[in-house]
Amino acid sequence: MGGGPVTLFGTTIQAFCVAAIPEETAKLLALWLVLRRNPHFDERFDGIVYAVCVGLGFAAIENVAYVLQSGEGWLTVAAMRALLAVPGHYAFAIIMGYYYSIYHFVSRTPSTAVKMLLLPVLAHGVYDSLAMSGSVDPLAGGLSFFVLIFFCIKLQKAARKRVLELANKN
Repeated sequence: MGGGPVTLFGTTIQAFCVAAIPEETAKLLALWLVLRRNPHFDERFDGIVYAVCVGLGFAAIENVAYVLQSGEGWLTVAAMRALLAVPGHYAFAIIMGYYYSIYHFVSRTPSTAVKMLLLPVLAHGVYDSLAMSGSVDPLAGGLSFFVLIFFCIKLQKAARKRVLELANKN
């Protein structure tokens, strides 16, 4: 079986502990390194722009790795990652960049600082849990696929709302 999770709970733990938490933490660290002394980070919307650059850069590297590992199924993997993973990383980055900007320009509260990491981790973990469920239970995976599509649509709407909110305040 390859040593992966054998239960939906195990898949969820893996989604959060192996993927969402380390990846979003690394992206936040990269964002901080880019912005900490950046004189061009001078408008609220900039946090989203820089976060999306970090997030999509990460997604590009991750997608190439997945496609190279997938063997003969590379085309399916590439298509699925292009249609779901790229927009997912885009939305996670918008959420992170939004709260990064709010923290930097508006409200340096612990609550805002926590949201900067926690909300992208939650979105990413739910996304990965849904996406990985088919490896454990094909029936749950089929149902999860439709829930994943719905989740991605809602995530994109939430991201669009954040973009418009900051774009209209500059």
